[in-house]
This record gives sequence, C-alpha cells and structure tokens, in this order.
Amino acid sequence: VLTTPPSTVQSDFNYQSFLLSLRTQLFDGKLLLTGTTSSTMGDVVRTIYDVNGEYFILPQMSISSNIRVLRIKDVSTDYIWGMIAKYNF
Repeated sequence: VLTTPPSTVQSDFNYQSFLLSLRTQLFDGKLLLTGTTSSTMGDVVRTIYDVNGEYFILPQMSISSNIRVLRIKDVSTDYIWGMIAKYNF
C-alpha cells in the first residue's frame, strides 16, 4: 500500500487571455479559411497563432491543412503543421 500525504503546495496564477478569430469562405464555399490568435498575459505569457484552410474537392471530400505557432516568452517557439484528407460517407 502506497500512502501519499496531502499536498501543501499552492499555486496562484494571475493571467488574462484574449482571443481573436476570423473566418471566410471563398470560391462559392469550396475554400474555408480560418485564422486565430490567442494571447495570455500576466504570470504566464504566451501567444498562439493558428491558420487553417479546407478545400472541398467534392461535397463529401476535402483536404485541410493547419499551421500553428506557439510562442512562450523567453522559453521557446514551436511550429506544428498538419494535413488531412477526408471523405464523408
């Protein structure tokens, strides 16, 4: 039997978040574009930029791509890219 004493560690964070997102359709709805930025200020300072695109080849078939940039002040910047092909039955 493993017993763990109750934790006495307390963490208090003071931060605010702000999110702005834009979305548009082009080519009669065949191309959907979305851009988002999310910032956190205070004890935790980070910003996320997110850009998405989805192109409908057929009404039930599409290809989408996503690029995300995560910036943490004085720590790192990470880049994430993904691509998805999907078919809805």
